[in-house]
Amino acid sequence: MVRVKYRDHDKQELAYRNIQAEYLIGADGGNSRVRKLLFPEETGKFFIAYQEYWQGEAALEPEYFHAFIFPHLKSFYNWFNQKEAFIIIGTAGAFGKMGLDENHQKFIDYLKGSHGLRLESKVRTEACYQSNLTSWGGGESYKLGQGRVLLVGEAAGLMDIFGEGIPAALKSGKAAALSLLASEGSNVLDHYQSSVSGLIERLSRNWDSFRQMSYPARRS
Repeated sequence: MVRVKYRDHDKQELAYRNIQAEYLIGADGGNSRVRKLLFPEETGKFFIAYQEYWQGEAALEPEYFHAFIFPHLKSFYNWFNQKEAFIIIGTAGAFGKMGLDENHQKFIDYLKGSHGLRLESKVRTEACYQSNLTSWGGGESYKLGQGRVLLVGEAAGLMDIFGEGIPAALKSGKAAALSLLASEGSNVLDHYQSSVSGLIERLSRNWDSFRQMSYPARRS
């Protein structure tokens, strides 16, 4: 049995609640609290993904998601895409607030000079933590759980190239749920490991290929 104590934010006053269940699935993202409790010896490094929605225009095909990698910038990569009536400009990397602002502005300046970017008004901004792209190391940092606790999505370290985490989260979440049903309470973690082995292999292969193409000098 798994026992969980949590804070209830739905009330006017914060209150602690206690629940228990036969199993727990941790789907709480790259900065997973559940993973930290399971593996307290881990030291995590996180990326920040930041993007701005603007009204404006640019000479870039609206039907494509445009990714840019610049060795002289601190970002892991930058992107530009259009969604509905807005253009979206984003950057991701391991930097603090000052580095993020400077990096993002340099990318905007590049788009203005090279792709005719013209900005009118900012609509909103978004930002989130990303897990530390553990697949760069070939997938050895994947953690799928322990005992009666399973980890899915970014909590497990499952992320594809360019920080794409939703498909892996959906697939691993479904695999975890089906493993609970199929195993009938016996060797759930083993069943889950087997069911996502193909996904992990594909993610690791994608990251390894991308690393070699982007940084050929680092090949062993």
